[in-house]
Amino acid sequence: MKNEENNRTTCKFILLENVVAKFKKPCVLDIKMGTRQHGDHTKGEIKQRYIQKCRTSTSSTIGIRLGGLQVYQANTGKYICHNKYYGRSLSLEGFKEALHQYLHNGHELRTDLVDPIITNPKMCSFSKKERYIPILWKFLTVYL
Repeated sequence: MKNEENNRTTCKFILLENVVAKFKKPCVLDIKMGTRQHGDHTKGEIKQRYIQKCRTSTSSTIGIRLGGLQVYQANTGKYICHNKYYGRSLSLEGFKEALHQYLHNGHELRTDLVDPIITNPKMCSFSKKERYIPILWKFLTVYL
């Protein structure tokens, strides 16, 4: 939609919860985990698009793909932002560099965040007793 008053384009969307509202300068990492991103009942062209996204990204090689990131750089006072298209284009080395970029705030490498991210109990919340196993996990982490 075009807003005639200020000549800006606006989009309608559903906001489930703004998880970063309480942070002043949040750094956000969105990761998609899994080598398959379509359900058993997905058919035709839609299924092929999901398969292609996996095949041409790090989802097929390491089972993880960058969905996006936003990192506040304290040294410049600006954000570095990358979207899902950037994430899909990354090689394994590029994915590693993106993680490094997420953990670096412009002054220091936040190694203190590595263990909490890896050992997050929500990452391993599915047990063998559960009937449904997720095809794709979406993992969002935020820090200041």
